[in-house]
Amino acid sequence: MRRILLTVIFIYVVGTSGFSQSEISVSQISSDADAIVFVRQQNYDKETAPQWNHFYLTEGNEWQSFYNLSKAQIDSLHRDMQTFRWQKADLNRDGKPDLIVSGYIARRPGDWSTTTFKLLVFLSQRGNDYQEMNLIDDKLDKYPAYFSLVNIENQNYLQLYRWHIDSKAAENIPLRSDTLTYNATLGYFVHLSGYLNPLTLQRIDYDVQENTGGSHHHLSIENMNGASFPMSITFVRPEQTKPEIFKAKLTKLLWNNLDTLVRNIQFTGDSIIYNDETEGDKLPITLTLQFSNGSKKVIIDYDADASYTLMTIYQVFEDIINNTLDLYEQRQQQIQQNVFSDWDW
Repeated sequence: MRRILLTVIFIYVVGTSGFSQSEISVSQISSDADAIVFVRQQNYDKETAPQWNHFYLTEGNEWQSFYNLSKAQIDSLHRDMQTFRWQKADLNRDGKPDLIVSGYIARRPGDWSTTTFKLLVFLSQRGNDYQEMNLIDDKLDKYPAYFSLVNIENQNYLQLYRWHIDSKAAENIPLRSDTLTYNATLGYFVHLSGYLNPLTLQRIDYDVQENTGGSHHHLSIENMNGASFPMSITFVRPEQTKPEIFKAKLTKLLWNNLDTLVRNIQFTGDSIIYNDETEGDKLPITLTLQFSNGSKKVIIDYDADASYTLMTIYQVFEDIINNTLDLYEQRQQQIQQNVFSDWDW
């Protein structure tokens, strides 16, 4: 489904149980060399992923090779951006250490022409398993990314520093800083935000334009007095005379999480447009929020990289759509099986 798949590949589960004697666990990591060994052993495969044998840790100053900044800007960044190569901290609040690693894959260390940057998080799961996430979108993995940790009231949060395309570095340093927290219910990182719109959210509409021929998929969820959350999924295809429509209901727990996320988004007006100055083939994702007082807020995003919170919202909606379609397919198969079982052969 177009660009949304970029966030899907962020997450996959890696089993780390049953280590051989030459392997290393997160609890055993105590040096740069250990961190590199751990990342390689989780990802390297001679046939399908040989590039991970060329994974290296960042030094923290790679950005100086990418941008033409003034000495004052460089000195200021060195003072303000204190980062780690790797670090262990409990991010998902399960009482066990998680691992964060800043690195890159390249033909050789410092070969920026072949570099793909990675900011990896290994979240502890049950037993000795870890879930691996790459927090750099593949549209930006040619630019350096770093992290530090923020501790607030004995809770650990990720501070990310992501460099972008150098547009006007002399006037505006192309660096984005994000403070992230892990949402265990949704399974993604989102922005740490102290803001919450006080209005009650009444309806969410999510629309993804798939191609210039008019194909799109649309999800609508309504808040029916805080007790029921009916939703409608619509697919429009150029070759179809009628749209496909699927009806279902959302659980209250998932609605509450989505409600919190979308009300975290701050608006200065009635609409936000992200990345509209992109290539002509970019098509928008539109998020429309309707509140109980009759007001409406609209987000139009041409790049799907506006924020981690928005990317999480998009991915949750895609998961809802895919899970609903899977349930419909399972139900149809059960109906078919029941019909055939009643036949007298």
